[in-house]
Amino acid sequence: MDPFAVRDVTGTDATNIGIAMTRVGVRLTFGSDRVKRESDIENAIALMSRCIVSVRLRIGWSDIVPLEDRPAARVVEELAETVARLRGAGLDVWPTLCGNRLPGWFLNERAFADPKATDRHWSLYVDTVAAAIADDATGWIPFESPIALLDEGWRRGLRDPGIADEAKFADAFGGVIHAYACVTRMLGARSTLMCLDVHHDGASQEVLDVFHEAALRGRLALPGRITRDIDSLQGGFRGIGLVHAGREMFSAADGLHRWRDTMTRTTYALAERFSPLAVSLVAAPETTSDVEQEDLIATLGALSDEVRDGGAEFANVWLGDVSRIVGVAADQALSL
Repeated sequence: MDPFAVRDVTGTDATNIGIAMTRVGVRLTFGSDRVKRESDIENAIALMSRCIVSVRLRIGWSDIVPLEDRPAARVVEELAETVARLRGAGLDVWPTLCGNRLPGWFLNERAFADPKATDRHWSLYVDTVAAAIADDATGWIPFESPIALLDEGWRRGLRDPGIADEAKFADAFGGVIHAYACVTRMLGARSTLMCLDVHHDGASQEVLDVFHEAALRGRLALPGRITRDIDSLQGGFRGIGLVHAGREMFSAADGLHRWRDTMTRTTYALAERFSPLAVSLVAAPETTSDVEQEDLIATLGALSDEVRDGGAEFANVWLGDVSRIVGVAADQALSL
């Protein structure tokens, strides 16, 4: 079997007769705590009886490669075991490779702002993870919230590497687009979701244009710089992932209702602009109680219905952390 092959999970018969194909899943964060990892796996498998069909598996780059160019063999084995168990139970697995924390040794080499560092270190990381779990992966999510990562790290200096410089921001933006190309080159056509945290303050029209050119035309088109095609980028994307992980919607009585209206408009806009790529809801708002989670799931159901009625079906919706979802009342539907 091709180690970088991506399973096609589209239900052919259902597609032919027009049945809704939104696939509902939960989030699981791979970590070093074996007891928690075991609990998360068991909970995810148990939720299959309630129409949960997939797991978005967050992987920490620093966990896999804690020291420069030295992957942690034992951790990689544990990752492979985790994914094999989830897939063996029948769950789709979508690894998320990079959140908002980068390895310190990578930051010391200017991280994504340095093309050589990006090509060398990111490629090793992707290759290490892919060699361990690609056979069992449904698709890949390279970056969970790339706009926040870039805007706060290189444009406003609010997080590591703590830089506020437009030229360095452009360099890092180019590095992230090249990092996407590395994934699509190594893992194949239609292997990847491009996440867009469009409600972040840094999600300007100019920034979204860069992602649009990369996803649909395979180009790196940074304002004020030479536009160029990037090999393997065009045709590498399976869809667009919508990210909105804030909590402000829980601060007002009608906050979730207003959030649903905003998300409906946003989903329509993304579906139209990035057509023919399908839209998935990758990260919904974070909750702190079972009551909030149950209210959010009900809101997601209404959101999914509105989006479907408008002809912009979600391909996937990941509801939230598995440890929170497992506590949702048994009589509440988890299917959308």
